[in-house]
Amino acid sequence: MVKFDNARFPRRERLERSEFKKVFSKGKRFCDGVLTVYTLKGEERKAGFVVRRVVRSGVKRNRLKRLLREIFRRNKSKVCDKVLVVVVAGKEADGLHLSEIENSFLQLLNRAGALE
Repeated sequence: MVKFDNARFPRRERLERSEFKKVFSKGKRFCDGVLTVYTLKGEERKAGFVVRRVVRSGVKRNRLKRLLREIFRRNKSKVCDKVLVVVVAGKEADGLHLSEIENSFLQLLNRAGALE
């Protein structure tokens, strides 16, 4: 069996509650019609994902979070090593295809200067 360690999203790369608060309060915000991305320079690359409750169904919120985690996992080699990222999705992201959300995510990270 082949291991793809770079393709995982381990706990050490996930934001903790205190880090979420710090990124929301001190980070820079970048928006488009689909996602909002907050970035802040940090010690290492970490990410967190939020789906607003305007997406009424818990099943849909969890699906969007899974999609966001998958997008980050696929593209984390492109993200700078020392940045904290919070991705917020709202009702605009609900029902979109993975590639559309991924394009939005990468464009926002590029605007934020968080891509290598």
